[in-house]
Amino acid sequence: MPNYVFVLNGDSRPLSPCHPAVARKLLERGQATVERLVPFTIRLAETKPNPIVQSTTVGIDDGSKTAGIAIVQHNQNGDQVVFRADVRLRNNVKRELGNRRMRRKARRLRLRHRQPRHRRGNKAGWIPPSVEVRKDNVLRIVCDLARLVPISRIVYEEGQFDTRVLWDKDVKNYQRGPNNGFRDRKKAVLWRDSYVCQYCGVNCIVSGLVAEVDHVIPHSRGGTMAWKNLVCACRPCNQTKGDLTAAEFGHSGIQGRIFTYPAWLQQGKTYIKEQLERIAPLEIRYGWQTADRRKWLSLEKSHINDALALAVRTQNFEDGLQGFEIVARRRRQDMHNRKHDGFAGFKHWDIVRYTKRSGEAFLGTVRSFVPSHKVVKCRLSFNDNYGVSLGRLELVERASNLVYLPQIRKEMVS
Repeated sequence: MPNYVFVLNGDSRPLSPCHPAVARKLLERGQATVERLVPFTIRLAETKPNPIVQSTTVGIDDGSKTAGIAIVQHNQNGDQVVFRADVRLRNNVKRELGNRRMRRKARRLRLRHRQPRHRRGNKAGWIPPSVEVRKDNVLRIVCDLARLVPISRIVYEEGQFDTRVLWDKDVKNYQRGPNNGFRDRKKAVLWRDSYVCQYCGVNCIVSGLVAEVDHVIPHSRGGTMAWKNLVCACRPCNQTKGDLTAAEFGHSGIQGRIFTYPAWLQQGKTYIKEQLERIAPLEIRYGWQTADRRKWLSLEKSHINDALALAVRTQNFEDGLQGFEIVARRRRQDMHNRKHDGFAGFKHWDIVRYTKRSGEAFLGTVRSFVPSHKVVKCRLSFNDNYGVSLGRLELVERASNLVYLPQIRKEMVS
């Protein structure tokens, strides 16, 4: 089934989405014009007074790296899925802030001596920037979709995690954790492992070696000081292991665990809920409720299916759409390095159509340029970095700060 078409009234107010056949007739008769190509949106030539719109629900399944959004329209015949997408959340904010901090520190030391200014203070409602940008990614997309479709309500899945239970299912006393009775966690880890190296099996006390605490998943690769990510290691093994994981070091039986992603989902919930309530009436669901509805609807586990389970009301719903992948870019235009962005009329993140000699066409986005060979590297459904010659590439739409990537594997050229 082709994707539904978003419809705007003559005064730019959103109306209920329509079938592509209806949109085609309106365009042929001159009763509408194309407002937007991806997602495809038309604007009526005349303003309809008191239009009738269907009830529409937006389901949001939040995540740490990817989120899911689904828009379901309710009518007398059942529920109709009119839009669904995966949202690629930004995961480089912490690294970029660290790079900026180092650049500013070097500049202070090189030009003048000045103590760094701490501007955070005790600001009420402050959340880490790496978490806030993820919530803002979802909010920006919901606000953009609210301009294209009338939203009656929003159903948001609120994540609830007990990180202590994730690594200790039999926990009974939360006040007496693994560090209880020790000066710090490292001392507790050494005592837990009896000062025995978990890699070579040598007893550090008997052998006269220095016992150290090693990260199973290195700190440089996202590892944390979680209880399940620390083991005792002798100094030779620790130095030899370096920045390798335990599996890469030849000890696949030692599995480290980090709980960064549950922590990300736990933070910023109040912020995103307050912002969503300003868009439309908000309903809160929890993970176990979403799982029950997903099983009731016989859907597989994914972010999009979780969003569908949140939005649909009955088992009688139609879903045959080709989904989207949405990339929320930076808001500031000057941060996209536009001075050096462009070649032969194409720019980074532009939505393009690649046509093969056989007539098959694929939609994708521009990734990079090879001017010496007159080639544009594109992200396509079959390859993430595919080189295409300029003669077989056509610009579909200039990308904005929100990039909608159609998940279409094959498209017949008209």
